[in-house]
Amino acid sequence: MNKIKILSAFLCALLMGFTSCANDTEESTNDYQPNVSAARELTVGMADNATNSKSKSTTSRSVVNPTLGNMWQYGDAFLAYNLTDGGEYSMLTAENAGIQTKIRGKVTCKQGDDIAMFFPYMNASTVTEVTGDKSKLSLDLSGQTGNLNETVGDYNTITNYDFSWGKIENVKAVGSKASGNVQMQKRYAVLHLKFECEGQQVKNITSVKLTNIAGKAVMNLQTGELENTTDKAGFTVTPKTAVNELNVIVFAQSNFNYFLC
Repeated sequence: MNKIKILSAFLCALLMGFTSCANDTEESTNDYQPNVSAARELTVGMADNATNSKSKSTTSRSVVNPTLGNMWQYGDAFLAYNLTDGGEYSMLTAENAGIQTKIRGKVTCKQGDDIAMFFPYMNASTVTEVTGDKSKLSLDLSGQTGNLNETVGDYNTITNYDFSWGKIENVKAVGSKASGNVQMQKRYAVLHLKFECEGQQVKNITSVKLTNIAGKAVMNLQTGELENTTDKAGFTVTPKTAVNELNVIVFAQSNFNYFLC
């Protein structure tokens, strides 16, 4: 009789354990319903309109080279912002280097959301948050040296100014995972500048002041358009050493002036 009671108690305890596990599984499943926002690992395929590594494609990549072609670098950091529900910014990073890559990171989202992607991620100098409106970023062109191939750590100088926007439409959510595709588009132009005076090339340039052009702008993450470009104060480009030619990043606008300093 005692054996039966002990066995019954053991079975009850075992059943309670199964019930608890079942509840845990049910709660975990409910956390990731497709139409409920949750922190999911988002994997994004970088759509590419380039046919080869030397294509003059408008596809944005962090290593920008008109001769050799553009490439992403391992660890390139992208900003993600949920256009459907708002919320905080998220960081996604490139998983490999090359002409094409995938980026991955945690993003709060659900099935069908639209998510804006921006490169580069925020930093202290060229990309900052607009206070009170996370759907917009403040962009700054100042601080350029005229040499886009200079490196800071593992990155070329152009990385800080490679302002590029794209939108993931209709995110696919399955459990704790989400996926989508994006085509990044550049929001700037590169000017190659060299100067002549009376038929002779000007050399040993130490500073160039660009005026009648916006040196700052606001990126609208909803539309991908630049706003607040009416301030045409311009900016100064100062090479680290005297040069004969410069490469300068500008917002895509017309009618600006330059002065050798």
